[in-house]
Amino acid sequence: AQWDSFDVGADVTSGYVVRVAESFGWVNPATERYDWDDSVPVDNREPPAAKAETDTKAEAKAKAKAEAARKKSFVYQDAGAFLDLPEDAVRLDYVIERILPREHVCQLVAQGGSGKTLLGLNAAVSVATGRDFLSMGTKRGDVLFVDPEVHPTVIKRRVRDICSARGVTREELGGRFTYLNLRGQTHTLSDIGRNVRARYEEGQGYDLIIIDSINAVMEGDENSSGDMREFVSRMQTLTSETHAALLMMHHTGKGPTAASGYRGRGSSVLVLDGPDTCIELARLRVEEGTGAWELLRRYDKRRRDGAEVR
Repeated sequence: AQWDSFDVGADVTSGYVVRVAESFGWVNPATERYDWDDSVPVDNREPPAAKAETDTKAEAKAKAKAEAARKKSFVYQDAGAFLDLPEDAVRLDYVIERILPREHVCQLVAQGGSGKTLLGLNAAVSVATGRDFLSMGTKRGDVLFVDPEVHPTVIKRRVRDICSARGVTREELGGRFTYLNLRGQTHTLSDIGRNVRARYEEGQGYDLIIIDSINAVMEGDENSSGDMREFVSRMQTLTSETHAALLMMHHTGKGPTAASGYRGRGSSVLVLDGPDTCIELARLRVEEGTGAWELLRRYDKRRRDGAEVR
């Protein structure tokens, strides 16, 4: 009977509801910690004490997740068990023979305007079709080419020209070559990594990821060994979590060095210690109608040599 007599003639605000409830004997436990106001309509606002408790729980959950990830990163193994592994378990799975296996990082270093993008697109077409790349065999697979710098129209023209020159048809590409243009957007390697990992978890993974170039997705100061150590770690994490090979294009410094031709810009952590393989495009000659690269110099951490690839 009391509820049936409830008068809703006035605007139903938080203060109005409280006063009606108090007229029926309800005692408000939040009076001292929450200021009920006639001007604020009824909503689901959370009292400050409850919000603080929620924040504390969220922080605790985040800390627990971080601690679990830290513990997971330390995996102790019995090295003696390696002796019983089959040959396939200890053989690298090369996407591009001799230079780039899965879960590895290859860095291609060259001066601006020397043809890095054209070379990267050729690598993409080669892997997507299973054709040779610079006389090196490839394993056919899905390729993602990330372009944060060049206008998409330029890339479209270059892909058409490359495929025309090499006699590659759309049917042969078979939908294995994906192009992602990020020109005009501000995205870091971490942003790209999160997006690619999400696609991988949805069953849309890649065998080869090409990013042109490192400078456009850089995080931190390229001359800081600490910043570059974290950046290199993100590159390695991306490859291990998606099981892809990663080809990163990088610009040279201001001039050649006697030891290695054209050295990449930034800390040695980025240009020497970071990549598993470093290809230095020491000199480039593009012959009209052929697109031939005369010389590539390779530094391979797995071999510790400076073998040349022609």
